[in-house]
Amino acid sequence: MKIAGFDSIIASTYTDTMSIYRHKSVTNADGTKGIEMLEEPLYSAVKCRLSFESRDYPESDLEDSNPINLQLKVFCGPAVDIQKGDRLVVNRLDESGNTMMSYEGIANLPFIYVTHKEVEIIEVGDA
Repeated sequence: MKIAGFDSIIASTYTDTMSIYRHKSVTNADGTKGIEMLEEPLYSAVKCRLSFESRDYPESDLEDSNPINLQLKVFCGPAVDIQKGDRLVVNRLDESGNTMMSYEGIANLPFIYVTHKEVEIIEVGDA
C-alpha cells in the first residue's frame, strides 16, 4: 500500500509554526574563519506540529535556580529544510492563530518519512 497520498491528511494536523535558524561560515576582520548563527531566520512561519516527549519536572532541592530540560518533537512536511544543528523556534498556536507559548532548541538529525519529517529538540535553560 502506498502511503504518500496521506501526506495532506497529516499536514492538516500542523497547527503550529516554526522559524529555522542556521549557522553560516564567516571570515573575520583579521582573516580568521568562524561560524555564527544567522540573526534572521532562514525560514519562518513554517507549518508544523509540536509534541512533548517528556515533562519538565521542577527540581525542588535547588533554591536559587529552576533549570528547564524539556524534550520536544516537531513534525513537519518532508520537504522542509531542517539540518542537524539548526536552531528551531516553535510557536504553539491557539485556534485563532495567536502564540500561546514559544519553545526553542537545537535540532537533532531529522527522521524523514514519505509523509512527514520528525525532528527532536531539547529546550534547556533556567526558568
